Amino acid sequence: MTAPSRGTLVAIGFGPAAVPVLRRLEQAGLVEEIRWPPGTDSPGTEADEHPGEAASAWLAARWTSVQGVVAVGACGLITRLVAPLLTGKNRDPAVVVIDPQGRFAVPLLGGHAAGADRLCQEIAALLD
Repeated sequence: MTAPSRGTLVAIGFGPAAVPVLRRLEQAGLVEEIRWPPGTDSPGTEADEHPGEAASAWLAARWTSVQGVVAVGACGLITRLVAPLLTGKNRDPAVVVIDPQGRFAVPLLGGHAAGADRLCQEIAALLD
């Protein structure tokens, strides 16, 4: 699989509770690629295609080639996941974290420069 092109969004989820939110993002066409939580019933998903690939490796392989990352899970988990990948305010992609129930979207990284604030508003409108 080739890496998504710069300007695209990818999503990653943690745990079965993330699946409904990921499906809504997918159905809306907001994200180009999704790494589904391992062990979830999502045939043909990234987790199925790369079952041994850790979330950190999956994200690292895409970090420099995407405009933004939408992560469904805990802010602390996402913060620890992206911390080793950070290179600079004007080079890192936007990172938006959504809680598994889809109630809150938080611009964790790249609020202004990378467009995370705008992306949060788009996600909020999508998830109501």
